[in-house]
Amino acid sequence: MPPACTNCRSRIIGVVLLLCLGANISESANRATATRKRTGLALGALSSASRPQEPSPGQTSNEQSKRSAAYRVLREAESLQEASSYALALEKYKEALSLFSDLKDLLGQSGALAGLGLVTATLGRHDEAIVFYDRALSMLRAAGSTAYEAPILMARATVYV
Repeated sequence: MPPACTNCRSRIIGVVLLLCLGANISESANRATATRKRTGLALGALSSASRPQEPSPGQTSNEQSKRSAAYRVLREAESLQEASSYALALEKYKEALSLFSDLKDLLGQSGALAGLGLVTATLGRHDEAIVFYDRALSMLRAAGSTAYEAPILMARATVYV
């Protein structure tokens, strides 16, 4: 098991022990909300970091235009999420995922999937959130980028908290 998974498991066990020892449930919920907010910021950094600054060599202006549109939709989804407009954010994240899929942009797909995970977890759709987070991790790894695995693993670990 990778070390990151071991850390997540330890964290989950720690939370369960706190609850079993009679820790205040509302305090735990507040911590989980704070963790989700911090994770959301980190996941937002993923989508920001994966945005191309300049066209890649050999990339046409049409491809660059499509890529810019995809990142614009992703930013709109993030803004809607921050404004607690979760239903609209879900639609925008799905739209961004579709655009990134068409472009075969694995980092963009990962950012959209992580956003979908964060929103579905917030809405209490935990099993669905786990699937989105796992897909986001898979896309990151396929892209050869492990720099943003930790925030996604952290978000995944706090889904049921």
